[in-house]
Amino acid sequence: RQLGLTECRVSISSLWAHTPYTFDIQAVNGVSSKSPFPPQHVSVNITTNQAAPSTVPIMHQVSATMRSITLSWPQPEQP
Repeated sequence: RQLGLTECRVSISSLWAHTPYTFDIQAVNGVSSKSPFPPQHVSVNITTNQAAPSTVPIMHQVSATMRSITLSWPQPEQP
């Protein structure tokens, strides 16, 4: 019976920009519990790069002339 992750890859989202993270990775199978040795894992350290641009959910036209337009939008939840 499979429990937890069932694929050989995982996607992690909603990480903060310029932030260090540590992921502990452990592989188990149907006989792992039978081993006389303690579970082994590897730690992977990463630091995220700059953030992707935030989406703009709504935009308002403040003013417009023949040569310019002024727009405004709400500040993102996570800059």
